[in-house]
Amino acid sequence: MQKITIRLLFFAVLASLSSFFAFGATTIDQTLIVLSSAGINGGQFKVNFEVTANNLPGNNTLGTATIDVLYDNTKLTFVSGSWNNVAGITLGNGYTRNITSNSTTVRISVLPTSVDGGNNAVGTDLIPTPIVWATLTFTIVNASQTTTLSIDPVTNQIGLYAQEGNGNGSGGVGSGVINNQTLNTPTNLINVPLPVELVNFTAMAQGRTVNLSWATKTESNNYGFDIERKAISNEQSTINSWAKVGFIEGKGTSTTVHNYSFSDVVKSAGTFSYRLKQTDRDGKFNYSPEVEAKATLTADDYKLSQNYPNPFNPSTKFNFAVKTTQQVAVKVFNGLGQEVVTLFDGVVPADQIQEVTFDGARLASGIYFYVLRAQNRVEVKKMLMVK
Repeated sequence: MQKITIRLLFFAVLASLSSFFAFGATTIDQTLIVLSSAGINGGQFKVNFEVTANNLPGNNTLGTATIDVLYDNTKLTFVSGSWNNVAGITLGNGYTRNITSNSTTVRISVLPTSVDGGNNAVGTDLIPTPIVWATLTFTIVNASQTTTLSIDPVTNQIGLYAQEGNGNGSGGVGSGVINNQTLNTPTNLINVPLPVELVNFTAMAQGRTVNLSWATKTESNNYGFDIERKAISNEQSTINSWAKVGFIEGKGTSTTVHNYSFSDVVKSAGTFSYRLKQTDRDGKFNYSPEVEAKATLTADDYKLSQNYPNPFNPSTKFNFAVKTTQQVAVKVFNGLGQEVVTLFDGVVPADQIQEVTFDGARLASGIYFYVLRAQNRVEVKKMLMVK
């Protein structure tokens, strides 16, 4: 008897489960493997369908194949199926192939359309290495912790050509069929955690501070959230790349609602986009939808700030901003009014916080003055270095 393996690779987020069933000369292997996807309602859940012949040497020329995959339509909605370019099992090369569906079943079918003079398929032999025939894509309707996927044993069959030594018939498809008589009902995949369910994600700006908040309804194996930001420049019509600005630890596995928050202080006025990179404890990750917030500078942001720390030893920092793009110079003077160093002399873009550092390592202790000269303003601040 030929030995055929039907292998379904179920791809989700946050879970890994393997079931192995042996029935005489026939085995079924179902494996759930982690795949990065959009881990919320509307995210994707994918399935790779593989077929393997386990006997060596093989006489395993494929005849017909009909496999029904059953799914829970309260958790998933079937979106599409795509065929892998398997050698021989291609349209117009001895086979037709199709993927159809209804509300609870996806059918994968292969039908030979031509044979040679010996009633052998002009196509492909099944081999001991798993071959991905097709990928099925589902949309997550309800990421409420579990789902079920299985093979229908009634319609499940793989046909082998009789002239390949697979049966007692006189040729053609039918004599070498391995069907539900030898493929017993596989146990359903149950209690499979679906992705972390994000129920909201918002951003609100107060001046230069952007306050982010989000909540999860359920979590499974959740390590935490990277907060990522990118600046959107309307003036230059450019979008900057994403940058990590913070991290919030997740709750691991939980079925209760958890609220999270994070505050990000930006250095310029403008619109910023934020997203969450949710990472599992095994390193797999997925991204949240993006949210935007418009940050603004306050009147104090445009002023020359007091240095910090003050007193200092030997370095200190201060900030300033301008309302229009212009030439700005910042210099430091000692207590005698002598210029010590020029800290900045150049063009400053509008509405961006500029941070300046003064290092007095080579200077003596005492009082120093830092002076800002811009287009329509001069500001002076006093600072004290104590060594």
